[in-house]
Amino acid sequence: MSADAYPDVRLQIEDGLARVTIDRPGVRNSLRTETCAGLVGAIAEAARHPEVRLLWLTGEGNAFCAGADLADVAVFNRPGDRRENARAHIAEVFHAVTRAVRAFPHPTLAVIPGACVGFGFDLALACDLRVAAADAKVGPIFNHLGLVPDGGGTWTLPRLIGVTRAMEWILTGETRRAQEVADWGVFNRVVPVAELTQAAQVLADRLVAGPPLALAAARRLIYAAQGSSFEDALAAEREAQVDMLMSRDFGEGVAAWFERRPPRFTGE
Repeated sequence: MSADAYPDVRLQIEDGLARVTIDRPGVRNSLRTETCAGLVGAIAEAARHPEVRLLWLTGEGNAFCAGADLADVAVFNRPGDRRENARAHIAEVFHAVTRAVRAFPHPTLAVIPGACVGFGFDLALACDLRVAAADAKVGPIFNHLGLVPDGGGTWTLPRLIGVTRAMEWILTGETRRAQEVADWGVFNRVVPVAELTQAAQVLADRLVAGPPLALAAARRLIYAAQGSSFEDALAAEREAQVDMLMSRDFGEGVAAWFERRPPRFTGE
């Protein structure tokens, strides 16, 4: 894969882990049209790779993502209906990124070394898990520009921290340090920046070593259950569990249990 295969984005696949890095440190990894296309392409390639069991999403340098690149807003002034141009750009460029993350077939992990605001915050919230540096500045700052969240934040944030806190945070647009909200449910780990990579790697290693079929099914069940009844959740769990019982991984898990050794899951 050439270095410029995905604009502004690096993809590295190794040992079951797909590392996708937004590589625009000079502008705190803010997203222009090309960056979003690069993210979608890199995530899609990672999803197709048979070795991959986890998506690790991060930003180069001391930022995760500072949201949309305001220098790129000229796209809204293209010839034609400005409202339709804006609607198409949001759906085809920005929504494509968060949809790619949510559609990824394996667990997703946002590793947040610094600034994670605006659409960057929405992007982190779209991931299954989040590990942040304690002093990372985070928040839905859209209203500073007279805007609203547009990366799914009005759906994800209330489900993570509750409507009351999410309402205040979105309406005030405050930027907070990750450490300030460490107990709110936004992050799985909040650690000193010097420990960020190690803390994220420990979690990633555990997930990569886990049963890929079961982990993929469990995350689908969790998301589906947020909009279903208890009985619907039970029915979905039953069908997923039958699939797991038919898998080779289940047999390996049972064998490893009785042989008192770590299981070697293959995703079959």
